[in-house]
Amino acid sequence: MESTTSTYFPEWLQAYDPLLVFGVGIGVLLLFILLLVMIARSVARSRIKHSGLVIQSFQIAPLGRDAFLKLNNPGAGVTLTSVVVTGRADVIVKNQVAGQAISQGGTYSILLEATADQRLRSDFELYFTFFDAEKKVYQQQFSLNPVASVRLKRN
Repeated sequence: MESTTSTYFPEWLQAYDPLLVFGVGIGVLLLFILLLVMIARSVARSRIKHSGLVIQSFQIAPLGRDAFLKLNNPGAGVTLTSVVVTGRADVIVKNQVAGQAISQGGTYSILLEATADQRLRSDFELYFTFFDAEKKVYQQQFSLNPVASVRLKRN
């Protein structure tokens, strides 16, 4: 008579301690679950990533003293905190920008003015600082010659 033992393990695993096989199996399962969670979080973060603001139009007045800038927000709603003009010390922002909320798909107009005798040209850059609903702060730099977003950085 042949003695057979009835187990759920294949023959090659029966040479090892059942507790060791069970422990390794649980470890591999936990590792697999951890990998799935990390992948799901990565995908969720890439979907939430803000696309930034877009300059819809930029026009300099005929006399060259004022400029009109229209921002569009294609992404989730944001709140502007500041606008800094670099490249020209004599250009100021006439609007109260801090605290201005721009909803998804919304627009906001900004009036710029040259305070010196020199005419306004598109030889300067604008740095916008804003935050989203999750209080993540972003900085976006725009060049106005040509009108383009140079950089979007999350702080």
